[in-house]
Amino acid sequence: MKKILFFVALFLLKVHFSYCQKQTVIAGTIKNWQDSVLNIDLLIIDGMSAIRTSKEFSMPTKDGNFKFSFTLNRTSLATIYFNNRIAFSPGTFSIIINPGDSLNFTVPNLKKLGLVNMEVDGVGAERIILFRDIIRKVYANRLFRKTYNKQTVTEKFLEVDRSLDVIDSEFQKIKKPSSRDNQLLHAQLVDQALDMIMIHSLQNKSDSTLILFKKYILNKKRMLPLFNSTTIEYFGGFRLIPNYISLLNRNAGGDNIDRFAEPLQYNRLIVKQFVNKPEIRDYLLSDLAIDIFKEHWDNQISKNMYDFYISHANKKNNFYKRIVQEYKQVEQYLQPGKPFYKFALPDTTGKLHKLEDFNGKIIVLDFWFTGCPGCKLISPVLEKVEEEIKNDGIQFISINVDKAEIWKIGIGEYSSKSSLQLYTQDQRFNHPIIEFAKIPSYPSLIVLDKNGNLVGVPPNPLNHFEEFKSYIKKLL
Repeated sequence: MKKILFFVALFLLKVHFSYCQKQTVIAGTIKNWQDSVLNIDLLIIDGMSAIRTSKEFSMPTKDGNFKFSFTLNRTSLATIYFNNRIAFSPGTFSIIINPGDSLNFTVPNLKKLGLVNMEVDGVGAERIILFRDIIRKVYANRLFRKTYNKQTVTEKFLEVDRSLDVIDSEFQKIKKPSSRDNQLLHAQLVDQALDMIMIHSLQNKSDSTLILFKKYILNKKRMLPLFNSTTIEYFGGFRLIPNYISLLNRNAGGDNIDRFAEPLQYNRLIVKQFVNKPEIRDYLLSDLAIDIFKEHWDNQISKNMYDFYISHANKKNNFYKRIVQEYKQVEQYLQPGKPFYKFALPDTTGKLHKLEDFNGKIIVLDFWFTGCPGCKLISPVLEKVEEEIKNDGIQFISINVDKAEIWKIGIGEYSSKSSLQLYTQDQRFNHPIIEFAKIPSYPSLIVLDKNGNLVGVPPNPLNHFEEFKSYIKKLL
């Protein structure tokens, strides 16, 4: 009896705690907004780039006031959209928020968006204000009036150098530069300052670009704020550090490295570069491993990636168990002949279509979203394939990951209008079918056999039209 009472008390305590957990609030006012409806969206992103989760909230406003209240378990990034326009730009795309923050933004008007033009108060506001004020100083100290695209390569590097000098100078003035919040702010500002110049440097293969990279980035150790175990999940790891590694390889006499096309070569560079920073090494290896498992689950590349990871990553790193689990799922579920996820998804009329409804048919799944450039390119090609190999034994299914209204707008432009149109019921990228299939990017194509089992990823019909048709036909 005592044991029962103990577990009942424990359960009630957990329930009480969940109800008492402090909500995170993002609210605001757009001055002088009235009469017409404004759609406001809030996107919350959490976690490493390969496995990050997201939450979306939406609301209309007629008076310019908005408020979102939600549970937040860990530090995340928040982006607000006003009628699909990023509210914080110019200035930034996202702000850092902590659990329990209660932020209130004042927006002067929709013609003057950007964090640099906003006022903010409330719990957590001092962090946002510091970030905003540093960006204002960066803008005020620009060297050139020209837009970025009109600057020479040298001018681009000089502008970035000036911006980073301003950022570093401001962080030398603050009382607790090593606090977690300030480390994150510093990393975000450095990430923003370096992102475009690193992309440009990869694209520009001249020797002069490498000289500038070495002078202004490498020798000045501009990347140091990003080589930080506190910040790596949020800034740098997604694109900037991989680009930096590729440029280091060029600086050493090699070529640009595409980590997705040459994962093992990239991994070796990571291990060499971060021999004294194992947390950064393990994060980058983990992030790429999950991406590779998604992209190459049907071939040997995933196995090679896994073997390298097991041999070089610290087994105590935060992501090790996740990587082992992800690969076991690939081995257990994502192999030719294995049953596919038993989906039940609605069409444009709301009618549910289940995987078993298509027994006896070859299924070609096309995963897409409205606005996806690659989806727009491939949709007419898929339509042509459907026309050329018309057969009652083949079912083309387009699966969209947008919200319903956005999904329907894109049908026929970003997906083949001849396909059966289904969507993930507002669960978007978090729907079980997306997680099961480890969809790496969009568009993604997967072929199933007549029993609903995996066949694999077909040749890209955009570049290999006849091979794609042959891949499907041989299954009939």
